[in-house]
Amino acid sequence: MTFESLMRRTAIGACLSLAVAAVPALAQENDASGQSGQTSQSTQADQSGTSGQSGEQSRSLALETVLALVGDSEIRGADLIEFISAMPPRMRQQPPQMLMSMALDQVILRELLLQEAQAQNLAEDPRVTEIVDRNAQVAQEDAMVAVFLEDQLASRVSDEQVQQTYEKLQSQVGADQSLPPLEALRPQIERQLQQQAVQALRDELVQDVEVVVYGAGDPEAQSGANASDQSQDDGSGSAEGQ
Repeated sequence: MTFESLMRRTAIGACLSLAVAAVPALAQENDASGQSGQTSQSTQADQSGTSGQSGEQSRSLALETVLALVGDSEIRGADLIEFISAMPPRMRQQPPQMLMSMALDQVILRELLLQEAQAQNLAEDPRVTEIVDRNAQVAQEDAMVAVFLEDQLASRVSDEQVQQTYEKLQSQVGADQSLPPLEALRPQIERQLQQQAVQALRDELVQDVEVVVYGAGDPEAQSGANASDQSQDDGSGSAEGQ
């Protein structure tokens, strides 16, 4: 499994602004991800060629262009192109400026999560080792991000919170109406709570890491991106954190 597929399968995958999916138990993934290199290579080839729009965006970005700084780490055009090319085709059909802004925001978020995972020395976590050992295509950094995010969501989204949210929804419907049973709504409620949890986590992480966004966009319009939706002046960049 590649970095792109990990991103799609975790809460930061498929782009937060669209929907946050639950983090799977990656350590339990079987080696049937040995759907072999040929399958993953052909899939990547299909993805990269599926959208002409994505190709235009790739050409508009120089690979070495620095789009953002997260602490001392640079996010370059190549990182954004890699992320966009891994998106499902329907997600790549968004207007170029919106797509690239959203993608840059997610790559920044991934870097914030990685730096915190490194600070917690998750490289030594047995779960990270197991994920990498069982899935040869998973980089250690990607496994660290997945494990860190899984831990955070587990501690921030509890059954009690799900129950409270359900009761709040129930109180908001009319007296002559009733909600479906809790278990029927649990997936939607959990996704909502996960979205809120990841946003809160990002807000916490950015307090300790300076994030400077220079922008990403097509040649005609530069678009800065950060989760706080801060505006920026052309060419000046924007900064978050300390």
